[in-house]
Amino acid sequence: MPGIVVGGVAALAALFGWVAVAYRGALVWPTFAGGFAATALGVFLGLYAERAVAERRDRRARRLEARLAYSALAAELRALRRGLVWLAEQHTGEDYLTIALPTGSWEGVRSRLGFATTEFELFAEVAQLYGRIDDIRELIRLKSEASAAANHAAARTIDTRLSDILDGALVTLDALQSRVRGQIDKPTTDSLDNF
Repeated sequence: MPGIVVGGVAALAALFGWVAVAYRGALVWPTFAGGFAATALGVFLGLYAERAVAERRDRRARRLEARLAYSALAAELRALRRGLVWLAEQHTGEDYLTIALPTGSWEGVRSRLGFATTEFELFAEVAQLYGRIDDIRELIRLKSEASAAANHAAARTIDTRLSDILDGALVTLDALQSRVRGQIDKPTTDSLDNF
């Protein structure tokens, strides 16, 4: 910004000097040209400053949006972890499982996060975790159906698969929780300006 002001003032002085020499000391036209150039420079600088203020306001709004969305997601991940831990402990001894594995916050914030943050790798990993949650729900349903049909071999196979997915989901969830907490403190939004 200071470079633009210095350049504008230098251009204005050069224009004023050129017009004064061209009109051989008559100050009417040089004054008119200088006034016009100064007005144009003032309008340009005003627009530039307004744009800079709007960009700062947009960055602040994106950071706030990201913090709010990540806070909601962090709360849901804590509840999801409790449910997954309970399920990992109970699924082998129970034929019929009823558990709430929340996904509402993710459904609500994923589009907002897509616009507010540039942490696309974290965004993709959270989406993969919720894909695993859908798989876990499906396996719970299949286990209930196998138990209702007295197909114990299928129920044991489903239990094995469910154990594997639960272990992987819990490891992924633990890693994601710390990264989401980090985004609450300092969301990654600044490089959106480069797109």
